[in-house]
Amino acid sequence: MKQYKNNKNQRIGQLHEGIFRKRVKKEVHFMKILKSYGIEETVIQDMKDKCKEIRILEDGKTVYTCSMETMLDKGFIRNFGTEQRFLVIKEFTTYDTKR
Repeated sequence: MKQYKNNKNQRIGQLHEGIFRKRVKKEVHFMKILKSYGIEETVIQDMKDKCKEIRILEDGKTVYTCSMETMLDKGFIRNFGTEQRFLVIKEFTTYDTKR
């Protein structure tokens, strides 16, 4: 398992058996203007050959998943202090953790 941290040394996610997992709080991490979630581009580049799936757990309730291929093909890069690759929410598969 590999842990990833941002440039502030805060843990942002982990890669385990080809799946990158990230926990987010919607009110803090969801980009309302872009209607998307993002991951630091340095992390994407480091794990692009090792990661098959990305899973984002929002507020402990909703899971958003996509393939790394989708993130690379349909994602877009923006710089908000650091380069991040964003994917619009409609490109994710969504499910409730309560199911």
